[in-house]
Amino acid sequence: RNFIWIAVEQDTSRRIKIMVFRHLHALSLKYHLNRKTGEVLKVVERGAGSLQSLLSMALFTVLPTIIDLVLACIVLLVLLDPPFAVIIFATIFLYGYATVALTNWRKKFRRAMIETDNNANDRAVNSLLNFETVKYFGMEETEVRMLEDKIVAFNKEAWKNEASLHALNSVQQMVMSA
Repeated sequence: RNFIWIAVEQDTSRRIKIMVFRHLHALSLKYHLNRKTGEVLKVVERGAGSLQSLLSMALFTVLPTIIDLVLACIVLLVLLDPPFAVIIFATIFLYGYATVALTNWRKKFRRAMIETDNNANDRAVNSLLNFETVKYFGMEETEVRMLEDKIVAFNKEAWKNEASLHALNSVQQMVMSA
């Protein structure tokens, strides 16, 4: 499975990156004059990786799990008492509902974290792309302080994102142990 999937991942990544690159070249001069190169590069890389993860998870984790659960409920319904199947189905349904609801709640934390990460990356890349200007005006320490502020903002948002993930995991554990 993994050897076959490597080719699929690489092909998908290549296609996405080429589509984005083509799209960036099709954008107006105004866009490129006001560009945020670091942010764009980070978003492209993150997007390609996320799509690969999503496809892999859907094909090799979620789909087989759903099939296993449906088959288990059918076996329990046919071979054992129907209340067992109902209890298991209700638990799975509650687990899924809680997961989706809390994941939707977590989106704001994840988005804020990604945005602050993009801002930090954009600051670093654009500062280095404009190295001559920064050096000419003696703004190295200012650029360092500005980058540090962006990294501190990212760390705060990353903490919120991790805390919300732990909350999600705790709720999932409560559902499964109830």
